[in-house]
Amino acid sequence: MPITYLYLLARVLKLDEAGQARLLAGTSLLPEELVCLDQQVEEATQLAIVRNALHISGDPALGLRWGSRLHVSAHGPLGVLMSTCANLETALQAAASYYSVRESSVGMVCALKDDDLIVSFRLQIPADEVGLFICESVLLSVQRIAVLMLGGAAVRDHVRVELAYAPPVHAASYAEYLRCACRFHAEETTLRGPLGLARRANPYSDTTLYQQALTRCEELMQASIAAGRWSDRVLQLLRQNPGRLWMLLDVAHHFHLSPRTLIRYLKGEGTSYQDILDEELGRLACLYLDSRTYTVESVATALGYQDVSSFRRAFKRWYGLAPTDYLQQQRKA
Repeated sequence: MPITYLYLLARVLKLDEAGQARLLAGTSLLPEELVCLDQQVEEATQLAIVRNALHISGDPALGLRWGSRLHVSAHGPLGVLMSTCANLETALQAAASYYSVRESSVGMVCALKDDDLIVSFRLQIPADEVGLFICESVLLSVQRIAVLMLGGAAVRDHVRVELAYAPPVHAASYAEYLRCACRFHAEETTLRGPLGLARRANPYSDTTLYQQALTRCEELMQASIAAGRWSDRVLQLLRQNPGRLWMLLDVAHHFHLSPRTLIRYLKGEGTSYQDILDEELGRLACLYLDSRTYTVESVATALGYQDVSSFRRAFKRWYGLAPTDYLQQQRKA
């Protein structure tokens, strides 16, 4: 995540230098680093800062409030790309392709169904207070693009949001900030609207700026991939596609490699695809179970397992105990 977002969060909270130090408590960052706009922040640091911000503000709706203050320019080249697209459909497809360059805790997928354009938001962290903050801010970012292109009335009348969790204490604020119909307890967190509306011409479309921003977003994406080892690239692919169990063949094809070549590259780094997959799935499983808002069955579904028995066997292979036993241990801790 670019540190720009955290600088803007400090501004929304109206923090002085002492307040900024409290915001950054438990991390290695210093208040003066908040203005180093090219700096990137690791996910663990980001999540710690969000938790601090929620504690400082005492406002459970902070994610909505902060997201509503994020101007399209806050998203850098991706903001330029989305705002200058030919239409909303293209903008949302761009967001799905490149949002991981800005925020790695949420995956986005675009799909067409029943004459609707649907954007699915897939949290890669538990839907606790921090997870909700991230999800809310991303939803608001997308909603702002929709309002920019279509106008508030069209979004209010035709766009709807479904959320894959129970209503939080600030549920009443969702409709206020998102300015459209919202429904909780959905199977998946989505934003959807008529495809015809999504293909309406964007009044701010600019082919020159769009091409420049697209080139820059692609450069950032490729640099992010190239900077890592092959094991890092595979891990990034898994995290960009939560809820999907990738086969080795699919991963190799994604990187335009033969399975044998990918196996050799990973072996050279002292690992294997199965090791990477097990570690990531195990990490996510513990995060979900530790949040105490997920059942064993819902964790299995979130990780992409077709049946809960396969997940139970995998969990026992990873940790030497069943997920129910793990939960009991956590309750006693």
